Amino acid sequence: MANVGTLPISASLVADVARASRVSARVAVDRLIDDALAAQGARARGMDRADSIAWPIAATIARRVPARLTEQAESAGPPTDDELATLTVAHALVMRTPGVPEERAREVADAIRQAVSSARTADEFEAIANAVPHTGTQLVVERLRGIGAEGRATNGAEYDPTFVAAAFALRQPGQMSWVVQTAFGWHTLYLVERTPADHESIEERRLNLAPAVVQMRVRMRTGAILHARREGSSIDVSEAADALMAGATNAP
Repeated sequence: MANVGTLPISASLVADVARASRVSARVAVDRLIDDALAAQGARARGMDRADSIAWPIAATIARRVPARLTEQAESAGPPTDDELATLTVAHALVMRTPGVPEERAREVADAIRQAVSSARTADEFEAIANAVPHTGTQLVVERLRGIGAEGRATNGAEYDPTFVAAAFALRQPGQMSWVVQTAFGWHTLYLVERTPADHESIEERRLNLAPAVVQMRVRMRTGAILHARREGSSIDVSEAADALMAGATNAP
């Protein structure tokens, strides 16, 4: 519909503004042009770098990511046969434990991930993970069977959606995840086996699991993005963060 410098104003955006504001498309275009010009003026003055502005901009962009990933996941089509399979995984979990700082738990999880990188079998993975020093933390190493994309296993157990997405992101037996954080703690996963869905029920499963698979695809892609950014970004948390957060929480 229009371009303001390098910023395009799309027909769909004009329609949304016109509908929301109950104005004509022409008025909506004029308002969007004014907004774009004002934004350019603010950037020229460095206003977008102020903390009070920069963070809302970043948060707005971040909130758009799940919506965009959902669109991509839906456009990828119905669940594939691989997405309808059930998985057997071995995993090493450093649990969230009262009194144990998250930094300490994460250090142990990172040490486990590094140690098990040489494992060639699930048995090796479990033996090496159990042997990593983990004083002060609670470590669970176990094998889990029959995990489906819907987050349930054939024995009725239910799993954290982030855990399930990380498991399905492993394509071949023997592959390992990076350290995956869930509400329970920090996991490293090892894919033991991918069991195809039963041929007689696969089409019914494809239909029933379509919404769950879309969400799983979104979580898989989100996890990959966050992992890549975490690996390539410098993150510094103040040593006084806990005290600062407590003060902010208790403020009137």
